[in-house]
Amino acid sequence: MENRYNPVSKLKTICFVTNELYPLHKGGIGRLMYNFARHNAVLRTDVAFHILVPSRFPENMSDVTAAFKGLATIHRCAPLGQRPEELARLAAAGPAKGWEFRDLYMQSLEYFYGLLDIERRLGAPLGIAEFPDFGGWAMASVAAKRSGLAFRDTVLSVRLHSSQGLISRYEKYYHYPSRWLGAFLDAERELLTHADRVVGHVPSIAARNASHYGFSAAWRENVVIEFPLIEVDAEREVVDEPDAGDAEHPDFIFSSRLQPIKRPDLFVKAAIMLLDNRPQYRGIFRIASYGWDQSYIQSLKDLVPPSYAERIVFLEQLSSKARQVFLRRSVVVVPSDYESLCLFAFEASQIGRPVILNRACEAFGAFDRWVEGENCLMFDGTATDLARTMMAAVGWSPSAKVSVAPDVPYWVNAAPPGGRTREEDLPATVLVCHGFTDPADVSKTLLSLRSLGGLDQIGLVFFLPAATMGPRSATAKMLSESGIAIRYLSGFGQSSDELAQALLKLECDVAILLPPPYQIHPHFLRAVRQTLADQPSVGIVSTHVRYLDRRSKAPMRVELFAGDMPSVALTDDMVAPPVFALRLSLLKAMPFDDRAGASWKEAWLREAVGNGVEVVILPSIGIDVAEGTRRPPNSVALTGSIVDAVGLRHGLSARLIAIEPRDLPDGRRTFEEEDMSGDALRGAVQLWPQDRAHRDYPLVGFRADLGGLLVHPIDETAVAAWVRGPRGAIRLIEAETFNVNSQNLGIEVAIGLCAEEALNGDLARAFSLGRVSEPNLISDWMRVGPGEVCRVSLRNIGAARDRNIVVLLSRVPRGGSEAYCHLIYKSVRCHFLPKDWNSQ
Repeated sequence: MENRYNPVSKLKTICFVTNELYPLHKGGIGRLMYNFARHNAVLRTDVAFHILVPSRFPENMSDVTAAFKGLATIHRCAPLGQRPEELARLAAAGPAKGWEFRDLYMQSLEYFYGLLDIERRLGAPLGIAEFPDFGGWAMASVAAKRSGLAFRDTVLSVRLHSSQGLISRYEKYYHYPSRWLGAFLDAERELLTHADRVVGHVPSIAARNASHYGFSAAWRENVVIEFPLIEVDAEREVVDEPDAGDAEHPDFIFSSRLQPIKRPDLFVKAAIMLLDNRPQYRGIFRIASYGWDQSYIQSLKDLVPPSYAERIVFLEQLSSKARQVFLRRSVVVVPSDYESLCLFAFEASQIGRPVILNRACEAFGAFDRWVEGENCLMFDGTATDLARTMMAAVGWSPSAKVSVAPDVPYWVNAAPPGGRTREEDLPATVLVCHGFTDPADVSKTLLSLRSLGGLDQIGLVFFLPAATMGPRSATAKMLSESGIAIRYLSGFGQSSDELAQALLKLECDVAILLPPPYQIHPHFLRAVRQTLADQPSVGIVSTHVRYLDRRSKAPMRVELFAGDMPSVALTDDMVAPPVFALRLSLLKAMPFDDRAGASWKEAWLREAVGNGVEVVILPSIGIDVAEGTRRPPNSVALTGSIVDAVGLRHGLSARLIAIEPRDLPDGRRTFEEEDMSGDALRGAVQLWPQDRAHRDYPLVGFRADLGGLLVHPIDETAVAAWVRGPRGAIRLIEAETFNVNSQNLGIEVAIGLCAEEALNGDLARAFSLGRVSEPNLISDWMRVGPGEVCRVSLRNIGAARDRNIVVLLSRVPRGGSEAYCHLIYKSVRCHFLPKDWNSQ
C-alpha cells in the first residue's frame, strides 16, 4: 500500500485497551488492533501506539510481541492485589457482596490503574485512550475523567465493535436473566454515554447504536465514521491454491464464531433444505469455527439428520492453515443478524471468494461497500431464502472485490479535551451533618471535621433532633460556642420530608449529607464540588467507602457503589453510600419520600437513577466507617415498588410488582428445601483459581448437554465454583456429581458453605486446600470413579445467613491426572431448619 499521507498529529500517543491480540486470538478485535498499528506505521504518523491487556492475559506472548515489533508497545495490567493503591488492594481482597457489579468494576479498576501506569512510564498524559464498547471496562476511567481525578488532558474514546447490549437484543430467548447481565449492560452504556469520542466503522451501525440506546442528536454528532485498514493475513498468502472443486457442486462454509447472533443455525437449516430439495447435490457444508457454549454447539449438531452427517460437517479444531484451504474452495456464508463490520466477510471477498450475506444485517444490507450481485449475494434473513440464495450461488462468481480503501484514522486529527472550571466557579456548598440519635456522635463528627481542609470554602450546619438535643441541650451549646450553625428537626428527626424542606431553605446550590458514624477524607469536599462544577448534568456525587477495624482503625474492606447503573438500581441498594453530594434543584424536583421510612435515602437514590439522574462515584476512597456499621437492608417491598414504578412510568398495563424478587432478606419461605439443579446452576462463577487463564478452555461452566455444571480440576490445584445459595438457616446441602469420562483415574469432590460477606481471595484459596475454619464449612472429600455418580453432603447447624454462598469443588487425586476429568454437578439441594428462619 503506497504512502499517501504524512501527517503531524495534535495528540502524540494513543492506547488501545483490549483482551484480544493477533495472532494469539481468533477474534476480529484482535486483528483490528494489529491493523490499526499497521495503518499508523504505513501513514508514518508521529503517534506512538500503546496497547493495554489485562493481568490474566496469557503469559506466552512471544508471537504477539513479534507481530507488533516496531508497531506498538504492549503493556500488561498489574493484578489489583499486587498494586500499592489501597482501593485496588481492598477491592481485590473482597468480600463478594454485590459480586455482579463488583466483578465488572474490578476489571475496570485494573484497566484504570494500568493506564495511569503507562502515563507514569511516559512521563506525560496519554493523548487518547480507546476502549471497546464491550464489557464495561471503562467504568472507573470514565468516573475519573468526569471528576477530574485523572485523564484531564486525555480523550477517552469508545469504538463500536459489538456491545453485549446490542447483542442481547438480537440474541432473543438465549440469555439467562441475571443481575450480573444487567450490571454488564449498564457498564457498557456508561462508556457509550460519556465518552469524549465515539468511533464507528459503518454509518448504519452508529445509527443503530443511537436508536437502541436512545441517544440524542448531540451524541450522534460526536460520532466519527472511519473505515479501518483491512489486510489479508500473511499466512493466507502462502497457502497453496487448492483444487477449486466441482463448479456445479461447490462447497459452502460457515466460519464465524458459533454464537446465536452469528446465526449458524440458519446455515445448518438452509443446508438441510438444499439437500432435501436436491438429493443429488455433492457439495459439503462445513461449519469451521469455534465457540464457548457447548450446549449451544450441541443444539446445532442435533439439527443435522443422521443421513446428512457426512455432508454437514462441524470442524471445531481446525488449524488456521487448514481453515484457509477450505475457505479458498468454498462459497462463504455470513448469516449474522448483527455485525459492526465483519472483517471475515471483507477478507473472504479479498481472496476472491463468493460471499453470501444477510441483507437484514445493517452492516451488510445498509452499507454501500457491499453491492448485491457484484461483490456478494444477499438473502432476506430466513433459512428458506438462504437455501434459495445458496442455489443461486452455484456457478456465480463476483465481478469485483469489495472495496477496502481505508479512511484516515481519527487519532491523526483528534483535538485535546476542554479545560476545567475555575476555583471561583465552584458551586456554593453546605456540609449538612444530620441523623444524630446520640450526643456522642455529634462530638465525634465535629472532631473529625476539624482535621479537614477546605471547610472555610463551604458552609457547615448540624441538623439536630429537637426532642433530645434541643436549643437548651449541652450538645447545642457546644456547637453554638464553636460558631457552627444549627437547624432543629421535630421529634427525633425521623421525617425525611422535613429534612428535605430544611435542606431547600439553605442558601446554596449543593448539599453534602453526612450522617454518623461516617467520616470523610480531606479530598472528598473538593472532589465532589469539582465534579459538579465540571459536569452540569450530574446530580449526585460520592465515593466508595472504607471499613475500619473498631479498635485498631486498620482498613478491613471496601464497599463499592455503582452510581447511575439503572439495572443495578432496580435490584440492589448500591447507587451511592449514605454520604453524598446532591444538587438542591434535584431535591426540589424530586423530594424524599416519607413513605419509605428508614429506607428513605436508599429509595430516593434508586428512584433518582430510574428517573435518569446522573450519579458519579469517584474511583477513590473518600469515606470511612467502622466495621459492623449497617445500612437499612434491601427488601422485597422496597425493590418490588421500585421495579413496579418503572412499568408505571412507561405506561405498561402489566404490573411489574407481579415479579417476585425471592432472594431478598424478607422474602417469605414457604418450603423447607430448595433444588438448585439444572438452570439454577447457570449462575455459577469460577472462584478458584482466581486467574481464569490457566487453560484455553473454561474450567467452570454450565453444560446443558451434560445436564449440569462443569467443574474441571487441574493438576496444580483444586478448582472451585461458587453459586449464590438461598437465604436462611441451611441445615444440609446435598450434591449429586457425575464423572463423565471413563478414561480418567477418578476425581475427588467436596462442597462448602460460607457467608457472602466473608468470601475473599484468602477464603477461596482455603477452600481449594480444604482448610477452612468456622463459621465457614467444607465437607469431606469424596472420590468419584470413572463414569460413576457420587453424592456428597455437608451438614450445618449454624444460624440463618443473610446471603449464603455454596462452594462446589473438584480436584485431581494423588497420583492422578487432569486428563479427561470432566466433573459435572448434576444437582444441589439445600434443606432448611424447620423453624421459620425469617423470625430469627
